[in-house]
Amino acid sequence: WLQGAARMNRGEGMWYYNGKIYVIGGATGVAADGHCGNLNSYYDWVKGIFHTMVRADSHEGAWEDFAWYTTNGTEVDDFYADEIGNKRDVTGVRATVSMGDEYIWFGRRTKNNWLSWVEFPWFNTSGPERLACLHDHSAMTGDSGGPVYILGTAAGFMYGYIYIDGAYRDCFSRAAYIDNAMGVFIQQ
Repeated sequence: WLQGAARMNRGEGMWYYNGKIYVIGGATGVAADGHCGNLNSYYDWVKGIFHTMVRADSHEGAWEDFAWYTTNGTEVDDFYADEIGNKRDVTGVRATVSMGDEYIWFGRRTKNNWLSWVEFPWFNTSGPERLACLHDHSAMTGDSGGPVYILGTAAGFMYGYIYIDGAYRDCFSRAAYIDNAMGVFIQQ
């Protein structure tokens, strides 16, 4: 699922962070935010190798901000939860996100786990809609696609930050909407 510690490359030195998804029909792939553009590989921190990937679909709009790529990579239903490569198994997907819910998110760029609570459970932009936004702001460029979770429950993919109600807020795409956006789901 979401691998905030897996570096993704689009061939120009920019790294983004991703998650694994399972596609209906049996194909496995890597998920990322749609706004990251065309990515072509990701780094497996456990094995110390790169896996190639090919963009299969993306969505930026009414069902938030997602992309997925086919790959022969491994770790399909795990996600990296910290800077040193510790993995967690996905045990569930959060169906709803409500005001006051607490979540942890991990970003490779910020190299930290961040705890915050949802202040805006439903926020629309001129691009992605239905984002959930947290009270705090810690995200940096390059944290996109990192896991938002509680224990092993997947809550979403880090989108970035948005200026809302007088302050910057970290926002994420909800994991439960990836099926609506692209017809794929997170493997548990």
